[in-house]
Amino acid sequence: MEQTIHFPGHTPWTIAFVAALAAVGLLLYVWRVRGSLERRDRWILTVLRLVAVAGILGGYLQPSLRYEEVVRRRSVVPVLVDESASMGVRGADGSTRSEAVARLFAEHAGWFEDLERQHEVQYFAFADRVRPIERAALSTPLDPAGGATDLLGALRNVTDRFRREDLGGFLVLSDGVDTGTLATLVDESGALLPAGRMAAEGLPGPLVAVVPAPQSPPRDVDIRRVQGLEYLLTRNVARVHVELGVQGIDGGVLAVSLSEGGETLARADVPVPSAGTTTAVDLTFLPRNPGPHVYQVAVEPLPGEASLANNLRTVPATVVRDALRILHVAGHASWDERFLREYLMRRRGVELVSFHTLRADEPMTESEADTTLVPFPAEEIFVTRVEGFDLVLLQDYEIPHPDRTRFSESLERYVRAGGAFLMVGGSKVLGAQGPWPTHLEPLLPVLPPRVAGTGMSEGTFPVEATPEGRRHPALANPQLTQMLAAAPPLTALNVVGGTVPGAITLLRAAPDLPLSAIGRPPVLVLAPHGEGRTAVLLTDTLWRWSFDPFADATYRKVLDGLLVYLTRDPAGAPLRLTVQTPRVLPGRPVDIVLRAAAGVKTARVSLQHRAPDGSFEPPETSREIALDDEGSARLALVPSGPGTWRVVAAAVEGEAPLSAEDLCVVGPLPAEVGESEPPLRHLSIFAMATKGRTAGPDLPTVESLPFRPEVVARVGVSADEPLWNHPLVFLLLLAVLGLEWYVERKIGYT
Repeated sequence: MEQTIHFPGHTPWTIAFVAALAAVGLLLYVWRVRGSLERRDRWILTVLRLVAVAGILGGYLQPSLRYEEVVRRRSVVPVLVDESASMGVRGADGSTRSEAVARLFAEHAGWFEDLERQHEVQYFAFADRVRPIERAALSTPLDPAGGATDLLGALRNVTDRFRREDLGGFLVLSDGVDTGTLATLVDESGALLPAGRMAAEGLPGPLVAVVPAPQSPPRDVDIRRVQGLEYLLTRNVARVHVELGVQGIDGGVLAVSLSEGGETLARADVPVPSAGTTTAVDLTFLPRNPGPHVYQVAVEPLPGEASLANNLRTVPATVVRDALRILHVAGHASWDERFLREYLMRRRGVELVSFHTLRADEPMTESEADTTLVPFPAEEIFVTRVEGFDLVLLQDYEIPHPDRTRFSESLERYVRAGGAFLMVGGSKVLGAQGPWPTHLEPLLPVLPPRVAGTGMSEGTFPVEATPEGRRHPALANPQLTQMLAAAPPLTALNVVGGTVPGAITLLRAAPDLPLSAIGRPPVLVLAPHGEGRTAVLLTDTLWRWSFDPFADATYRKVLDGLLVYLTRDPAGAPLRLTVQTPRVLPGRPVDIVLRAAAGVKTARVSLQHRAPDGSFEPPETSREIALDDEGSARLALVPSGPGTWRVVAAAVEGEAPLSAEDLCVVGPLPAEVGESEPPLRHLSIFAMATKGRTAGPDLPTVESLPFRPEVVARVGVSADEPLWNHPLVFLLLLAVLGLEWYVERKIGYT
């Protein structure tokens, strides 16, 4: 039972206002009588007037004596232990920060017992999330697997678990690395921003931070920053700027490399700067394929480094195509060349570089000067600048002498590295007016005809899709069979002797060709070649489809699908998959968005982990999902561990299987495994703003902690006994007023 003075019906503001008015009136009275009376009389009147004013205030405020039942108990002090990835960095003594924290709990068990005797202590482990933990488990190093550190979020989470009035303060054991909002609350000069002051004032108690980091910096090399992978254009040289931090190492060379899936894209050596400084190096490479990529920037470890986790930076990136760059070289002017060139020029997002030569019809020995109106830049386009094109299209064109073999080898290297090659037939190529182009055999998906000099076959050739073509994504359209049946027949075909192993025939002539030993001759054939793709269109009369207004849609549908497939253009794919966040923290779901053509109703989405050799393992988890009326769907899948993951979607449109993929990186934020010597400025400034402090690596004494020791809980009010309405109080006030009047009359003061 406790007794307190209570003023019913009044707030602290009204009490302060009335008390201030009374004080001002009393001071005016004292100032008025100070010069007209003797000192003794002045003191007597002042005391009497003070008692009278106090009595009047008491009558106005109506104080009462409140008897309350209260319970006093120890305040709650949450202890938060950091288990983020940065706690796995090793210090100069060779131990990790998590091991240093575990030693504190093991070697100073008595300190924590004293803390528990004075406070109600609750233990939590935190990183990007918070979880309760027992003190006994903290004597063993926590697994530093948290992908991010959000101290402010953890403090708010823990605060919500208790009543605010029960909290006496917070004890945090962390290395000071924070990837949440804490770093944004302090400006460069070290002053706490208004948002930081509000956050500090919002905590119900002071924050004491214990930093177990070693005093001396370790021997280490770390990747501080990687710039240049934010925006990449396909077949445009990219420059990657890498900043390195060096501590405790003098002399030597740092080997920096950029790789993807086990393939080294660029490498450079940079001398080790003086200890404790930074250095930088630029790496250049050529992104070839559009779409998602995951690059790795690595520094070859030096002997004795404290941590190797910060020697590797994994960066998800997207290579975009500003325009589809096509090199179109035609052997002569023709209707087929005209319609194909107009199609490419009108197609959205195409940057076309086109040449055609004027050749005589009869065979003859020609020189380069005889076959061009202006010098043809064969060396530049086939060797020097071929890497800058997404597709090389040769239409009824023979690569010129005398460098035919060298130019063909350059094209083969270009396709093998991820380029695309399309040969359009005609009366001048593929053995129609000369020998079979053996120099292009590595790129052609077809074989030479059984009978040399067969040339072209003229006639009437309706075209149909093969069973493989109807199932191929390049021709994915349920109406394609009807569209081909309504298209005008072709009038000429290049005769070939079949297809190479691994090639796929998409279109073929409907009737058998009399001079062909392969039955229905192919019209459109595809084949993979290394990382790239090749195709051959065995006719120069496809323009008849575009000339017919009813078949022009078929012409464009076939060419659109062919270009999208050869160049791997994700923008034109009938099934598209997007990972909303390319970097995902461990244990968090991957947010996936699917968009598909109108004929796709369902899709199966799976996760595949990338192995160290760059290949992808079998799907770990998969899920069937239905698409809505707009052909879109959204789902989330949780990867089982860190690393690079491929999200694959498979669906069917008509008879054609469709697929789409995207990449994501599961792992900690780069700042978590960055500098070996963590910045403590943000944590120290914020702790001081909460009226706490930062200590470490040793524990402060329990008595010096600024925590509120106890919590007073009011159980109830037993009684309120008024003090102002007692008769003696009224009689005493009358007596004081009468005595004041008598004294004033006595001393003659008016």
